[in-house]
Amino acid sequence: MSKNKGKKISKSSSEGYGHSSSGFISFSDVSSSATPSTTGSKAFNTVPSTSASCDDVILHPVYRGSDAELAVSCKRMVKKDITTKLKSFNEVTSLLEKNPSLIQEFLPYFIHIIPRILLDNDRKIREQLFSVLLLIVSLNKHSLTPYMKHLIGYWYIGMYTCTYICCTYMHSYIYT
Repeated sequence: MSKNKGKKISKSSSEGYGHSSSGFISFSDVSSSATPSTTGSKAFNTVPSTSASCDDVILHPVYRGSDAELAVSCKRMVKKDITTKLKSFNEVTSLLEKNPSLIQEFLPYFIHIIPRILLDNDRKIREQLFSVLLLIVSLNKHSLTPYMKHLIGYWYIGMYTCTYICCTYMHSYIYT
């Protein structure tokens, strides 16, 4: 047990904690007071927790799946050229229709790029985005469950977009 039980321990900035009387924290506070038990995911949010629930999914900015054709199509999906994007959406649609098991590999990347593609000026790109999403829902709607926290806001935006086709796609998800 400690000899200082019940006593307040206060150290000045010269004794190692770096607190000043003004109430501000300095960089030495973080580095000197961090112990191995406080470092990690809870203290600094640097390492993902090992006991992640199904609500905590990791979205990937790069496609990390095993299918090479889908990887090339995913790279084309974020290019600036409209025709390249449209072709890539058609390729992704055909690949997912042929092999629905690719959906699980494709979703972390797809959910990550939805905000970027949703802001595209071209109506056709947004229609293709929602058609791929409708395809995923029709093939395997339970695969979207862990991603709904990330997807629900964009889904809601899609329901009230000014293009009729996008609107009907997003409303049809509710009834499938």
